[in-house]
Amino acid sequence: MAKVARLADYRPKNSTHNVENWREAFKEYLESEERSDNTIINYLSDLDSFAKWFEKTQGLLFHPRLVTALDLRDYKRLLTQKYKPGSVNRKLSTLSVFLSWAKETKLLEVLPRIPKQVKEQRQGIRWLSRTEQNALLRRVERYGSARDVGTVKLLLNTGLRVGELTDLLWSDVEISDRKGELVVRSGKGSKRRLVPLNKDAREALLLLGYEEKQGTEKPVTIGQRGKMTRRGIQNVLEVPRRH
Repeated sequence: MAKVARLADYRPKNSTHNVENWREAFKEYLESEERSDNTIINYLSDLDSFAKWFEKTQGLLFHPRLVTALDLRDYKRLLTQKYKPGSVNRKLSTLSVFLSWAKETKLLEVLPRIPKQVKEQRQGIRWLSRTEQNALLRRVERYGSARDVGTVKLLLNTGLRVGELTDLLWSDVEISDRKGELVVRSGKGSKRRLVPLNKDAREALLLLGYEEKQGTEKPVTIGQRGKMTRRGIQNVLEVPRRH
């Protein structure tokens, strides 16, 4: 589909402005850019919400040329009171794309200043205390299977991420009487690393079937339907919450 050049392509010359015209034109622009269906739906939903807010607060029929930097700052302030940073930033990004397109198609002359995105405070990693680890293991032993116990012990004693554990194959593991190590082939940043195995980690791998499956290309963690998924591992970790 050809890229939308001017709003005039969608309405007769000198006709009365129709709100749906610019909305439909923007939709066709997104389609011409091969945006996914979900992305287009989200963009239009965000745009509709902004237009509704604008008309309610300004008492004017929404049109891109009427939007000011002050309007955008006020809207951002409202969004931060209602949504998490990720959602706020997505909505601001939608308005940035829309208004940039509107300027290119001559729907507005000057692009208003888009507010800066909201910085999201990232929480640091919180490690379980020894008491919490023991409580977790006791409850998994009470409610879970040998596989569940092995899975939790391996996570606690190696620091593997859930995705790294689900990708781990028996050919990546080597254990002897007094030591052992495993290879993470696609860790964070696609980096390969070696992880030494302490006694508890080796015992966990024995519970998971090392003696029978060592050296094979089979996954270390197996569920009812084959290789465990991340959600499957999360379900194992939820076992302690049962009563």
